[in-house]
Order: sequence, then structure tokens, then C-alpha cells
Amino acid sequence: MTKQAHQRFVWTSDMETGNTLVDREHKASLDLMNLLTLVDEQENPGMALMETVAALERFTSKHFKHEEDLLDAVDSPDLALQGTQHNMLRRELSVMVNAIDAENPGDTIHGIVSWVERRLLRHLNTFDMGTFSKHPFR
Repeated sequence: MTKQAHQRFVWTSDMETGNTLVDREHKASLDLMNLLTLVDEQENPGMALMETVAALERFTSKHFKHEEDLLDAVDSPDLALQGTQHNMLRRELSVMVNAIDAENPGDTIHGIVSWVERRLLRHLNTFDMGTFSKHPFR
């Protein structure tokens, strides 16, 4: 299969918030999401799943902090709500990660891929878009 065939999550210009850092990190998150779908396609994803999900956890935590720092720097009224959303997403991902059975990860990985699509990607494309497109730090 070609690399393009594995691109379930593709960056498009309508996903741009206008903030260079946020957009760069959102693009990178799509790479991790696509890597997760590749792992999902493996017959025995055990260790690859654990490494990819750990990378996703580290990345989202770092990215959420960057966003919150940007909002704090401009005294954004959206900071509290963004922080609440981020904490909820962190907890949801943590619960799924802690439930991974490395010996039989099939159901867990499908759930994480579904969560990425339903929750994380939606957050990036709707909540972050609305928040970062209206602030002066471009």
C-alpha cells in the first residue's frame, strides 16, 4: 500500500487556525493519528500500539499546554473552557491507555482510533478553530 492509502486524517487549509504554532502542532497530531491507524492494521500491534499511544499522550499533553499558555498570554476569556476541555480529553485518553491489554489490544486500539476521530479531531477542528481564529497572536 502507498503512504497516501494510509492517510485517514489529512490536513487541509480549512483546518488552519491562523496561529503558526497551533497549526504546526495540529498537523503533527494528524501524523500521529495516521500512525495509530497503521498500527491498528497490523496483525500483532502490541508494542507498536503502546509506543504510539504513549507518543500521542505525550504530544497532546505538550500541545494542550502550548495552547493554554498562548491563551493565558493574551488574557483570553476562553482559557478556562479550553483548559476544561483539555483536562477531559487527557482523562479520557488516560483511561483508554490504562485499559490496553498488550496481549490482546484489538478492541482497545479500535476504541482509541474512534476516540481520536470523534473527540480529539473534533476538538481540534471545531473548538480550537473557534478559539484561535479570533485572537491576535497570528
